[in-house]
Amino acid sequence: MGIFPEIAIISNGFDHEAMELVEGSPQNSDALNIAFVGTLYDWHPWKRVLATLNQWKEMNPELAIFLSFYGTNRNEEIMNEVRATFPRLEGFVKVYAKVPNMDLLQQLASYNALLLFNYYAFMGTKIYDYLGLKRLILFCFTHDPEAEALKKRYYPLEVGTDFSETLQEDVLRETNAGIILKDADHLLETLTTLFEEHAATGAIKCDSIHVEQHARSFQTKKMADFLLNLKHTTHHTS
Repeated sequence: MGIFPEIAIISNGFDHEAMELVEGSPQNSDALNIAFVGTLYDWHPWKRVLATLNQWKEMNPELAIFLSFYGTNRNEEIMNEVRATFPRLEGFVKVYAKVPNMDLLQQLASYNALLLFNYYAFMGTKIYDYLGLKRLILFCFTHDPEAEALKKRYYPLEVGTDFSETLQEDVLRETNAGIILKDADHLLETLTTLFEEHAATGAIKCDSIHVEQHARSFQTKKMADFLLNLKHTTHHTS
């Protein structure tokens, strides 16, 4: 009878040495600043987020929340959308070209919160850097009608019941690293709550826990331990 080895799933992670270099960096205390980093896919409801921020601005014309996009594949499209549809957001939505990772981390460390779109059955990679930065993560969305329509139209995977579509949500719940937003109305309420917190304290609190488990060094040790155990088990059963 053949022996089937165990299987281990080793996830990606953040560079703990890079994070140590930005640890303790102060958040921007002048205004509430939110950032998004990376690729925007067709199923990401980024226009929904802009519309919600625009709605918040309509409700609070004298107040300011800034939203920045770093290194996306749609920087020009974002600014065209702002100018054409949400002119009230001009000056409050900004785009930046890709920069080296260390420079990016130093810039992100100054932000008060970080925007993350639902990848469903994908984990993605940016969630790990977000965790390492220990900035509050705003996860959009779990049950937003427009986001669900985009998913139905553009999402590339048909997954069965054996596959989870809440990978990111699970990590955020385990680490207490962010706010899992149901829909645009939930985001609108949260923007007001965060603005009030920032106005009162000059920062946004992130009470994350156990994030060190998502460092690459931790995952590398996990893989090494698995291989050593596998070798030991195989040796004694051969």
